[in-house]
Amino acid sequence: MKSIRVRAPASSANLGAGFDCFGLALEDPYDIVEVSIEAKTKSEVEISVDGYRVPLDPRENTGGYVALKMMEDFEIKEAIRIRIVKGIPPRSGLGSSAATAAAVAYAIDKLYSLDLPRDELIRYASLGEIVSAGVPHLDNVAPAICGGFTIVTGNPPKIYSFQPSDKLGVAIVLPNSISKASTYEARKILPPTIDLTSAYRNVGYGSLTALGLVLGRIDLLKDGMRDECVERIRALHGFTKLYDEVRTLADKLGIGVALSGAGPAYIVITYLEDLKTIADSFKKIFEEKGIDCKLYTTKVGRGVHEVK
Repeated sequence: MKSIRVRAPASSANLGAGFDCFGLALEDPYDIVEVSIEAKTKSEVEISVDGYRVPLDPRENTGGYVALKMMEDFEIKEAIRIRIVKGIPPRSGLGSSAATAAAVAYAIDKLYSLDLPRDELIRYASLGEIVSAGVPHLDNVAPAICGGFTIVTGNPPKIYSFQPSDKLGVAIVLPNSISKASTYEARKILPPTIDLTSAYRNVGYGSLTALGLVLGRIDLLKDGMRDECVERIRALHGFTKLYDEVRTLADKLGIGVALSGAGPAYIVITYLEDLKTIADSFKKIFEEKGIDCKLYTTKVGRGVHEVK
């Protein structure tokens, strides 16, 4: 039986103004996914899961869905077994669905020596997001494949990847007492159009965010990790908690913060030497309101890769 074991990172999409464009891979948390080929008369996909629970039906699992599509396109006739050790909490705003999809796309490409170009691999991984979001979007699967900071733009989409400054650390603050909605639900509430003022302000915010990440400038991230189109709407609909308090604290501390993807997690970016102290400050404002939260202190991570 031929198999491969890979590690796929959590990721944070949007980073404020970069809705459906910006993504950042995280070193922690992550999924471990093992994909195996079995020679059988019946072509099928079987899934097993440890850790956080996700669907076992391949048509409802982002990795299983990717496997089915690749098996169809490349006329794969064997049985494929997928074992997921799910370390990324689902429906948290941390790209849990994208990590599984990216892991399976990467694994099948390696197992069958398909040698797919990077952007084609990302496209296959994005198909898994149809299961969770209703549409194949790339803002989490791109950093899950590439690592670092990614920008998706254009039609058809092109992916640009950059390595952020190694001076930066990342904290993820994940409130635990919130009923977590799906990405599909988080997208359904958004307006179909935005006003011109919000559009040009978001262009400025996004530009500062990209520069701040690459240059390691916290002052740019403080002013750039903002949004006038999506975040507040999601906060008002209950996709996260304490939005105004989090923003006020970020301004006071002079650091960048944004809703991570659709929430409820927040992403905080500051200098590595200040990371623990600042992360604890954000955790404290939740605990003072009686809201338990999980804290990850991490940094920008690699894309999906093989592990032993």
